[in-house]
Amino acid sequence: MAELLPCPFCGGKVKVTNLAGTIHYGKKHWCVVCWDCCLFFAYDLTYGGLHTTKQGCADDWNKRVVAE
Repeated sequence: MAELLPCPFCGGKVKVTNLAGTIHYGKKHWCVVCWDCCLFFAYDLTYGGLHTTKQGCADDWNKRVVAE
């Protein structure tokens, strides 16, 4: 998995983590969390809803526009 971009609000390090208690149809759901400012990102840009793969969540996180 590629290195994740930092939090856009505080610049903190983020982590892809499993959403506790969110197993639907046998699949876990994933989100990106910044524990410094409590940012929570879980929206699947392709299909809407929650990410069902860790890699998909990380890829969508890194697709966001980075301010210059």
